[in-house]
Amino acid sequence: MQYVFLVSPSVNSEKGPAVTTTKGKLLIYGSLDNKLFLLRQPDKDSTTVIWTMVKDFPLTVPKLKFSLN
Repeated sequence: MQYVFLVSPSVNSEKGPAVTTTKGKLLIYGSLDNKLFLLRQPDKDSTTVIWTMVKDFPLTVPKLKFSLN
């Protein structure tokens, strides 16, 4: 993944895409080649996770610009 975004869900269902972490349940998105992915935890007792592509979602991430003084 080139970028990762964490979002705290306002509503979470038992079968929803939220990933359980030590800091709570989060929605975790990633970007790769201008495609959006959602991280899923298939089993709530499992540490296994799967990146699922969000289809038909246009995504453009601007290039990172930085300078060193």
